[in-house]
Amino acid sequence: QSSLTREQFTEQLWALQQELEGGTEGSELAEVRTEADAQRMIRRFSPLLRTALDDIFTQFSDAQESDTLTPDQVDAFLIQTNGALGRGGTHIHTDAYFRRKQKASQPQVLTRQDWYGVFARELGDGNWWQVVHDLEACGATIRSPKRTTKNVDSSLLSNSTYNRQHYHAWLDYLYFDSQHLVCTGLQEALTAQELSRIYDDGDALPNEWHPSDHLPVAALFSWQ
Repeated sequence: QSSLTREQFTEQLWALQQELEGGTEGSELAEVRTEADAQRMIRRFSPLLRTALDDIFTQFSDAQESDTLTPDQVDAFLIQTNGALGRGGTHIHTDAYFRRKQKASQPQVLTRQDWYGVFARELGDGNWWQVVHDLEACGATIRSPKRTTKNVDSSLLSNSTYNRQHYHAWLDYLYFDSQHLVCTGLQEALTAQELSRIYDDGDALPNEWHPSDHLPVAALFSWQ
């Protein structure tokens, strides 16, 4: 008989409550813990996302009318997106589906709804950037064309890989009490030359001169 810490016991009670209540409620679903959570996330898929998922499902299935993916077909998808088996959140979630089906003596295939569920769980894990990567690696167009500040050859602009904007978002912030502090200076995360190398030359982060896809946030403050 194993003992549980207070935190582990609380977590198990919380998970049980979620199962009984049918998932996490709320207008903003931040995580997917139950099948009900997954279905709520799926209902929030945009038409663009759903179409991309359907197209790639069909791409890896046997026929246009097929509504299932075999383990071999899923492996082909994982190799194309991750370069190898055993990597990434999609591997974890597809493997979990197959394990549950095996335990329930169900056919070892993913239905289209299961397929949606894999990506609902990826989104619930916060890995929406990974979802974009996986879909684009299979030929889907998810993001807007990139903007360039250089005169580039027209053949480059027709290239789907070049003509795709790098993902970027502001994730880190500095908060301060404006009643006691004054912000006197900011550090630019990248120089103009570095920005050009990323957005014009396609040298996306991480790379050899910046081995992280996170950029530092720095500022100077003085007392009022």
